[in-house]
Amino acid sequence: MRFTVKKADKEEQRVWGEVYIPNRIDTHGHMMLAEDVRKLAYSFMQRTSLMRTVDTQHDNWPNGSYPIESFIVDSPHPIFEEGSWVVGIQVTDSRVWQQVKSGELAGYSFEGTAVEQEAEVEAAVLRHQFGFTEPADDGHVHKFFAALDTDGRVIGGSTDTVDGHKHLIRKGTATNETNDHKHRFALH
Repeated sequence: MRFTVKKADKEEQRVWGEVYIPNRIDTHGHMMLAEDVRKLAYSFMQRTSLMRTVDTQHDNWPNGSYPIESFIVDSPHPIFEEGSWVVGIQVTDSRVWQQVKSGELAGYSFEGTAVEQEAEVEAAVLRHQFGFTEPADDGHVHKFFAALDTDGRVIGGSTDTVDGHKHLIRKGTATNETNDHKHRFALH
């Protein structure tokens, strides 16, 4: 399951994002209840060596980054969805930080084992998403439109025109580069 980095401290090279949002179908067609997300978050914090838990693209080679914060969003929050598990990461490797800044690495994907349990659920899948991008370094933002497939993945879109430019969206949760910059955006 992948979620967008929603908060960043560029000076300190720190990022925050949801690791898992309860009651939402993930990219593998699975979902977890809020109490299971909470259990997962708490068991993560019991690990003895959190320094070895962060890798890049599931390559299982620690990249030096490490968790600095882990919490469950227990009440309405201006950035994160209620009930979600959020982790803050300190990025120590300059190459990895450049990938974060460029949007190449734009979210979290946890790896683990689980026991599947069959359940019948009814879920509405949004086919379109509208919103605002995160600000660029100069502070400007764009309105965006993204089309989604039946699994909720971005299949295309674009932003509005701001300061004489706009961005195309081809996949994921980052725009294509225009005028030497990209924007990230979050799907809700």
